[in-house]
Amino acid sequence: MSDRRRALVLVNRKSRQGRHGVEAALDVLRRGGVALDLESPGEPEHTGRLILARRDDIDLVVVAGGDGTLNAATPALLETGLPLGILPTGTGNDLARTLKLPLDLPGAAAVIVAGRSQAIDVGMVNGHPFLNAATVGLSNEAARRLTGEVKQRWGPLGYPVTLIDAWRATHPFSASLDGEFGRERRRSIQIVIGNGRHHGAGMTVAASAAIDDHALDVYSLDPQPWWRAVRLIPLLRVGADHAPEGMWRTRARRLRLETDRPMRIRTDGESTTRTPATFEMKAAALRVLVP
Repeated sequence: MSDRRRALVLVNRKSRQGRHGVEAALDVLRRGGVALDLESPGEPEHTGRLILARRDDIDLVVVAGGDGTLNAATPALLETGLPLGILPTGTGNDLARTLKLPLDLPGAAAVIVAGRSQAIDVGMVNGHPFLNAATVGLSNEAARRLTGEVKQRWGPLGYPVTLIDAWRATHPFSASLDGEFGRERRRSIQIVIGNGRHHGAGMTVAASAAIDDHALDVYSLDPQPWWRAVRLIPLLRVGADHAPEGMWRTRARRLRLETDRPMRIRTDGESTTRTPATFEMKAAALRVLVP
């Protein structure tokens, strides 16, 4: 790679590691011949504006943040075609896990310096992009309880800490899913549409899921007592491809989701749209620097 690359580095100071630990990674980038323009977006909408404003002056965008910050950067990255480097400073870092990036920041910076890129897919729901997953139901209740204080105290353990409380508060809903698989009607407490491999701080959408397989992996959890659903947690961690009792799975490139009441959809953990929703796949739409 050229030693004259210039990177726009977007640092989310609110992320779990965003207030410290980034400087060592920036030193690795500088020593690797990357010129740095540092910015700290105050709000998610500022992220895209900064990328678009600098598009003609930079060779790549480096995001030091979590999955929410990466999600905020994605529309501008799709528009500009700029490659993405990731310094995983968030709580879950699911995209970094999917891409097998080092979770230590100097190690992740070394990957950016090496400059190997991979084209990855991007999911779309009602025009909003997502890299990891879009979720309806239980995960959204858990995310609402996952305050900044909980993240700082528990880190990735904050997700399971909030899960049982969220399970008790989640009301079952009726859903209709239409796609290449036909029409499926379900009673559900959670539906996940995955573009990548991981969501929810290391939960696995499906064992065979990949971020460059040009398909969306879908699963639905049936209503059931939380104590009975505990047996599903190991499967949710490893993402078995089969559907055990209490779950339903499918794959699709495009699908339509309707629910018996409008429901919030979170994309990569951020609330962005509601049902009814159309999900589509943008194959090989984004270049990311990977090991």
